[in-house]
Amino acid sequence: GDKMYSKYAPIIPYVSMGNILLGDNIDETVEMLKQQQLPIQCKITPYDEVRCTIGNEMLIIANSINRKIGMLCALEEYQGMLLNKIRLGMTIPEIMKIDSTLIKIEPDNDFISFENGYFIEHELFDFSDELTTPVTEITVILKQFFPTYTDEYDNSELYRSGQW
Repeated sequence: GDKMYSKYAPIIPYVSMGNILLGDNIDETVEMLKQQQLPIQCKITPYDEVRCTIGNEMLIIANSINRKIGMLCALEEYQGMLLNKIRLGMTIPEIMKIDSTLIKIEPDNDFISFENGYFIEHELFDFSDELTTPVTEITVILKQFFPTYTDEYDNSELYRSGQW
């Protein structure tokens, strides 16, 4: 096909990252990435997941039963922007300055959760650190699994069953 992965492509909540669509077939996606000679590595986890990384640019998580991609995560070297405003490496105050409505801070957690269809993560050692810590990951997720994340997402019956 004509589709090409790009680490510069925008991050679109509920939809895509790197020109890879949520809901796409993981095997076709891996094939496309191999044709682009990208450093892709995949493994199967105990959660009925296929986890593939493209170098230090992106993590792709798919269900191993239905082979559909349910989650896309931008890693350190991903260059595309979320909502044309936010990129990896920015700090929380920088993001708040751009648009304070984008963010919801959860002080009891080691990530900052955003509202509509995406998460921003950073290392949070104590709450006072939060202002200087750069964003380390941006994740988009299929609408029916938002906003449950981490354990609830990995372990949800619907997600694991592949009936979606």
